[in-house]
Amino acid sequence: MMVRVFFVLAILVAVGLCPAIASADEPVEVVSNILVGGVDCCECGCEPCPECPDITPVSPVAVSTRLVESVGETSATLMGLLVGDGGGVCSVRFLYGASTSYGSNTLWEDGLRGNDSFSAELEGLLQGTVYHYRAQAGNTTVTVEGSDETFATPPGAVIAPGATPNVGSILLTWMKGTGATRTLVKRSTVSVPTTPTEGDLVYFGPDMSCNDANLESGVMYQYAVWSEANGVYSTTALTVATMPLAAELPSSTNWWGAIIGIGGIMAVIALYIVFRHRRPEPPPPSPTVLEADKEPSGKATSVSKLPKVSEKKETKEEVKEVAKKEEPEKASEEAPPGGSGFDEHAPPCAVCGSRITQLNEGSKTKYTCMKCGATFETPTESGDA
Repeated sequence: MMVRVFFVLAILVAVGLCPAIASADEPVEVVSNILVGGVDCCECGCEPCPECPDITPVSPVAVSTRLVESVGETSATLMGLLVGDGGGVCSVRFLYGASTSYGSNTLWEDGLRGNDSFSAELEGLLQGTVYHYRAQAGNTTVTVEGSDETFATPPGAVIAPGATPNVGSILLTWMKGTGATRTLVKRSTVSVPTTPTEGDLVYFGPDMSCNDANLESGVMYQYAVWSEANGVYSTTALTVATMPLAAELPSSTNWWGAIIGIGGIMAVIALYIVFRHRRPEPPPPSPTVLEADKEPSGKATSVSKLPKVSEKKETKEEVKEVAKKEEPEKASEEAPPGGSGFDEHAPPCAVCGSRITQLNEGSKTKYTCMKCGATFETPTESGDA
């Protein structure tokens, strides 16, 4: 067999069919190093060897990184394909991480041959994060890698969405989901939007609230809210529904309140006017001058000059009756010290009706009641003249 191989090579060299061997001056791009039972055959890459019908060339070890499947918020399934096994069994695995430096890898899976597919489950991933990954394959002599691919995990759903109705508008509020950078709000008056492509766009941005204005009162508005990060939406949308408030009209209760309030103000004003302009109370009537109160000269005694000893007032008949009963007793009464004695012509006491004594002091006459002690002064006759 070896003799035959060398014989074939000698012929090829002679005729110049194998450029790698025929001309050492010309550069040759080596596509692969095909091993068949440990024997090199056609290093130039021309295969199959026309002079080696008993030798079947094999492909080198090669691996392909396939698209990821089943991406969840914290999990993903990586896929790969072993393109060539180099003539023997190979082992495969994945490198993955948040950058092309990877930093993490799956366990080696052994026993794969050419055209075998393989996969690996990843758990504990971060929400709303972009991951890089690539497949690896190798045997005892060589290790090769597939291309770098990426996938993004969905962010967490929004937290506690709420809807506050106002007149002609609805205020929507929420908290961002884990790993989310923006929030998408869609609405419909028919049914709740179930995908990010359904419904009317209300808001898409980084804030945590928005005001949906220019709405019709009496219409039910249904909203769906998604988190978004790296172009991927949350797997769950939370929903709220409400109707905007109608424009407020004054109610009957409000009208009555206004009427009562105005009436109260008017009542206060009326009371102020009444008390401000009310007529003053008339003065108390002057004491009536009785016939018994007149002096012998016929002039009435000035009652205003009498001291107010008591508020009690007696009628004319009562005064005369008392005077008649006390007149005998007054004759025996002693005159007060320093006086001029009993004056039978003195008018009766304006208080109790008893006789009084007359005391001359200059131009005035002082009367003192012998019974109750009341005193008052009147002008003398010479002063009156």
